[in-house]
Amino acid sequence: MSGWHPRNEAEAVGAQTVLIEWLAATGRRSLGQPADLRAWARGDPTAFRAAFCRFAGVPPGLADAAAGWLLGAGLRPDDRVLWQGDPADPCLAALRALGGTLATEAAEASLVFARPPRWPGDAQERAPG
Repeated sequence: MSGWHPRNEAEAVGAQTVLIEWLAATGRRSLGQPADLRAWARGDPTAFRAAFCRFAGVPPGLADAAAGWLLGAGLRPDDRVLWQGDPADPCLAALRALGGTLATEAAEASLVFARPPRWPGDAQERAPG
């Protein structure tokens, strides 16, 4: 990545950084920093979704919701999500497709959501402690 370097370890191993590196390594797109990734997603959503689906291994119908979980919420493989929203929300299918785990109580959750995370846009909502 030209000139940009992650600020800390969490950002270095975060999904946005990994996606940027994957896009470059596979010859799909060369992006210098996360702002370029967001600009590309907004400017050419069809191309972004196609590449993101390959990266995340999700079907096209789940691209936006999966991007919300991975890029907006910063979902990691060890995260447990406490969902306080509608249990029929389609974003939960994307969470399951990504291998996400639902928590049954706040004490076991690392992420807490009452509405679907969006990307670009949402900041992380991590449980305290």
